[in-house]
Amino acid sequence: MATNQQQQQVELLLRELSLESNNSFPELISWLRDKYGHRSINSRWRSLSSQGQSTLLQWPNAGTWADFEKLLDVLLDGLDSELQYHNPDTGKYKKLSSQINQLERRKGFWSNYRDRFERCRILLPQKSANWVSQQLKRDIDILVSDGSEETEVCIFDFGDNFIIEFFRGEATEMRLFNRQQNPQIEEILFVSSGLSIKSLRYLGGKVFDHAYLWQAYAEKWLRVEHGIFPNYRTAFFAGLTSPYDRYDPKTGLATPSVEKQQIRERKLRRWEDKIKQLEAEAQLYCDNKI
Repeated sequence: MATNQQQQQVELLLRELSLESNNSFPELISWLRDKYGHRSINSRWRSLSSQGQSTLLQWPNAGTWADFEKLLDVLLDGLDSELQYHNPDTGKYKKLSSQINQLERRKGFWSNYRDRFERCRILLPQKSANWVSQQLKRDIDILVSDGSEETEVCIFDFGDNFIIEFFRGEATEMRLFNRQQNPQIEEILFVSSGLSIKSLRYLGGKVFDHAYLWQAYAEKWLRVEHGIFPNYRTAFFAGLTSPYDRYDPKTGLATPSVEKQQIRERKLRRWEDKIKQLEAEAQLYCDNKI
């Protein structure tokens, strides 16, 4: 199609497709976001009418999870390639292997909420951005280097709440912010540039761990305390093995055995000590910059 003709047809699509029906056309929505999304490279966003722009922004993004999944797959491939260059008996190999495991667990966990979040923003350290830019044609937000352990970050928009997810590292976490209680938080998380690991931790929020067996406890924390539920009709929780993956919308996931709970408590205390250290470093770093 000629550019003008394509633009006319896109405007027609944006008028005719309802917010509810767009999930039935994931490939079409992905194409629209790639060509006309407000953050896409060489986007035709500015050629859309104000009504078209508004409609595209309002859609619960069918491409959001696809983007997240593709990006994680690229990161996993990059880490796996690095892994091949190291001897299995070295500390570097074990660290990379652990980080691959962390990414796979994040991917599995958040796939259970793929229909619930409205959008996400992914921020990458420069090395990860180099991997991604070679394989995915998309705008990339770069984390400012601040001396923190290298990790990727994803910010999820669940409507009433925003969640910052730290992907990998010695001690990682998720941080939750309520939209009503933090009027400025949306602009900071989704508009601000120049974000770093320390500046994100400096924001505070309600913090949840990634210690041993964190998935079952995180699901309960999200559901009971913050009203964030897994995908509709979830019967099995992705990322967990049978029989621990069985899911009940009223009671959640099965409670781990007493022995496993005791192991978690020990590891959780170590995680808490490390997070306190990281938060103190973030506060010192950010206070000195202000």
